[in-house]
Amino acid sequence: MNKRGRPKGMRATQLDIQRRLYEHPDRQKVIESIYRAALDDDHKCQAVAMKLIMDRVLPVSLCDKDSDINKAISINITSVSPDDMPKWDKPALIDATPANDEGYE
Repeated sequence: MNKRGRPKGMRATQLDIQRRLYEHPDRQKVIESIYRAALDDDHKCQAVAMKLIMDRVLPVSLCDKDSDINKAISINITSVSPDDMPKWDKPALIDATPANDEGYE
């Protein structure tokens, strides 16, 4: 038995279910039903329907290569060698007095 990850045969089962959903003649009715539930404020499963839609729609738009979101994020990591670190002979003193003249009471 595989102690980590999916149980043996789980991926094949998932692919089989996916294939059957894609090939089912009423698949469009299921999609329309989920959208109707998501848009109906009185539907008891509205939150679940919204989550189903958002889980499928939102990641696609966030991962779009032409999206400005990906271009706005920039991460720069630089390394610091021990030679570049400042050397202090004494510990730095921190002035803890208030910036104004009122002080602490």
